Amino acid sequence: MWIDFAQILEEQVKSHVPLKSERRKNGRKYSKQTRKKIRERSKVWQKYRQNSSGRNFEKYKQLRNEVNRCIEREDNLNRKRILKGFKGNPKKVLWIHEANAVSQGQHNSLTERQ
Repeated sequence: MWIDFAQILEEQVKSHVPLKSERRKNGRKYSKQTRKKIRERSKVWQKYRQNSSGRNFEKYKQLRNEVNRCIEREDNLNRKRILKGFKGNPKKVLWIHEANAVSQGQHNSLTERQ
């Protein structure tokens, strides 16, 4: 009886439960130099975690701040590049506003106002 139940259950699961698909998110694309600094920052952080000394932490802080500045700079350049593409294209502007509203969970309020 148990074998019959397990077999029926397995058949139903195969026919009705969708297979899980691996979806990889495309991370932000940074320059080679920035990715190198990020790796270096990670290595220095691991070194600090193994030997908690002031010198290691100071080096980590310096690299952390440098990486954050590089990331912010690249994000700003990317934002400016996207905004230049909006010039004279109102559909693209509306699309970006809707995408932001969906990501923030405000899509219904945006469509109700129109």
